[in-house]
Amino acid sequence: MKNFKKAQRVTGVAYLLFVTTLNGCGLTLRQGATNKIDLERIFAPVRTYDCDGNLTSEETKEISSPSRWVRIYSELDDPSILNAEVSNRTLPENNTGVISYSGNNYISILLHYSDTFVGFQVKNGINEIDYHFEHGSYSPQESESGTMIVDINYIETYKSTIRHDHPSEETCENLP
Repeated sequence: MKNFKKAQRVTGVAYLLFVTTLNGCGLTLRQGATNKIDLERIFAPVRTYDCDGNLTSEETKEISSPSRWVRIYSELDDPSILNAEVSNRTLPENNTGVISYSGNNYISILLHYSDTFVGFQVKNGINEIDYHFEHGSYSPQESESGTMIVDINYIETYKSTIRHDHPSEETCENLP
């Protein structure tokens, strides 16, 4: 399909645990509705220390990235999505990201405000997310396509609580 990039389908126990942990509570996108989603980037003062406990830096840093797992459900009864492609029509130059699906009737994608390896980049305001599924249980194979409308509200929050970052014991033990 035009303007779609096939997503990386990553396998392995580590990735499965990562995706299961993060997208277990993914927000379901509704067909025919404008899906409003808040993406919050959180900043806070961070003090960084060396292995001797000395303060090495004190600055405001991003401590939480603006992202959200979402699900897109198939409108067919077939639970076996064999292939899925997703594209953000609003940002056609940044259509890469990981799609999570394994025998379900939905896919999970990570919407992210920044251009990342794992997430699908979105912008503040209206984003048109096109999807295409190919199903495997039907003979001949069936496919479906659609568009989800996502209205992103980007928020920056500044916390006053200081975070203290100390290196791990392992890191300190391995220093020359």
